[in-house]
Amino acid sequence: MKRCVSLGLLFLIGALNVTTCVAAVDYSRAMSLAGRIEGKVFRDVVAPHWLPDNRHFWYRVTTGPDSHEYVLVDAATGEIRRAGSAEKLGLAKVEPLSTAGQHSLAPRHTVQTGNGTAIRFHNVMSRPAEIFWMDQSGECQPYGRVEPGQTKEIQTYAGHVWLVTDVSGSPLGYFEAAPDTLEVQIDGKPIKLDPTPPQDNGQSPDKNWSVRFTDQNVELVSASGETTRLTTNGTAQHPYLGPVVWSPDSRHCVVLSVHEVPRRQVSIVESSPPDQLQPKLLQFDYLKPGDPLPQVQPVLISVADQMATVIPNDLFSN
Repeated sequence: MKRCVSLGLLFLIGALNVTTCVAAVDYSRAMSLAGRIEGKVFRDVVAPHWLPDNRHFWYRVTTGPDSHEYVLVDAATGEIRRAGSAEKLGLAKVEPLSTAGQHSLAPRHTVQTGNGTAIRFHNVMSRPAEIFWMDQSGECQPYGRVEPGQTKEIQTYAGHVWLVTDVSGSPLGYFEAAPDTLEVQIDGKPIKLDPTPPQDNGQSPDKNWSVRFTDQNVELVSASGETTRLTTNGTAQHPYLGPVVWSPDSRHCVVLSVHEVPRRQVSIVESSPPDQLQPKLLQFDYLKPGDPLPQVQPVLISVADQMATVIPNDLFSN
């Protein structure tokens, strides 16, 4: 009897080991899918660009690992013309974004997800570049390398932020995917970065007034420091918020009155985060069809009257 039990246990342990091995192989195969099919699907994305006559549109389509063509379509007759460049079709030259033309290398991450789109990275440098998706938590998700002279097209979503770095990890540029296919030329570091713009402190153009928000309400502050409370009905569920937009003559400005609504959140537990040993809880807003949205009303502030007037939204209630 003991021998039978021992053989049964051995058989069970062997079966578990086989199952574990098969699961590991399947998991590894699934994770390598993107790399195995990359560069093997072409002519799969059409992002139309309509011309001013509202009759013709053109699009750029990938025809091979390192080739593409431009297509001009007459929507009225169905006539199609193809060429290797926009100029040959009589179109204005499409200027891609470039890493050298970036104005800021301040870190950015994905905050919204729109419709499906694509982004193409063209490496014209003499050295490789690395591509990363900046996810909602600000983590870099690697999406491979672009060798010198190569083009890499990535399927993504409008609003997703992508980072290009050199092989040492030094940032070259952050790019946000657009509804239409985005062309990005990797041509080195930015030649000159503009200084970081100052934070909006609600100050008027003539520097004589500023607006600040205290306890969800609006205050008008003079250059001498005299403070006037303009609203008293602001609450956590119905706060007054910026940005503060001033008229050029500094006589009026506009802020926002917001009616907050409960937010639906999705929680994800990251079991093995790269920056710590303990699991990490990630939360982000997740709106579903039919969920209420925050209601926003503009508020006009008159400096001369020192009054805040909520602008009626009868004609644009939502």
